[in-house]
Amino acid sequence: MDNYHHQQSHQEAQTKRDSQVYGRQNAGGTITPVHASNARDPRGTTTIDFAEANRQIEIREAAHIKRVEQQKKAAQHVQKNVPKNKQQDKPKQQAQPLIEQKQPSVQPPKDPKEDDKNKTTSHCENDKLFKHRTKYSQEWNQANLKKTIDKFAPEAKEIHTNSGKILFKNEKTGIQVVYDKVGNYFRIENPNLTGKRVYLDLEGNLPNNKFVNGKQVGRSKIEYQRITHFNNVD
Repeated sequence: MDNYHHQQSHQEAQTKRDSQVYGRQNAGGTITPVHASNARDPRGTTTIDFAEANRQIEIREAAHIKRVEQQKKAAQHVQKNVPKNKQQDKPKQQAQPLIEQKQPSVQPPKDPKEDDKNKTTSHCENDKLFKHRTKYSQEWNQANLKKTIDKFAPEAKEIHTNSGKILFKNEKTGIQVVYDKVGNYFRIENPNLTGKRVYLDLEGNLPNNKFVNGKQVGRSKIEYQRITHFNNVD
C-alpha cells in the first residue's frame, strides 16, 4: 500500500473513532455531540464536559426566551397606556346631529288692558299731532273742501300718503288739493312752480305780495302761511 492510501485509511479510522466518542456524523460531515457526562478524547488525555456545554446552551436559550417574553409584555403595557386619542384606531362614524324640532309658538291671550293702553297712547299721539298741525288754525280762513276739489281737480282720485294726508290731483294742470285729515284743513299746491312758495290762494293765485296804501309789498312767511291754509267746513 502506497503512502496516499495509507493516510486515507488512517483518516477514515480516526473519523470513525471520533463519531463513537463525540457523536454521529451527518451527511455533511458534521459531528453531532452526544449527551455524555464525560468522554475521553482518544487523541489525548483531555476530558470534554458535554453535559456542561449542553446546559450552557439551554441556559442561553432560556434567557433568550425570557427576554422575548419581557419585550412582549413591555410592548403590551405601552400600548395599553397610550391615550385613546393617540391610538391609530379606525375612524369612528360621527354621530349625526339631532335636528331639533321647533314647537309651534303659542301666543299668550291678549290683555284687554293692553288694548286700552294702546288706544290711549294712539289717542294721545293723535292729540299731539292735531295740536301741532292746528296750532295756527285760528288765523286761517275757512273754505269748503268739496267745492275747492271741484274747482281745481274735478273727478280726481284720492291718493293717500304716508304722512296721513290725501291728495286730489288734476292730471292736466298738475295742481292738487292737499287735505290733512288729522287737522281737517287743506291747501292748494302747484308743483310746477319753483322756489319754496308753491301754494295758492282760493283764486289760484300765488299770494307773494299784497297792497298796502295803494302800494304792492311782499308778504312775510307768517302772512303767506296764513293765507294759504284753509280750515275745512264740510
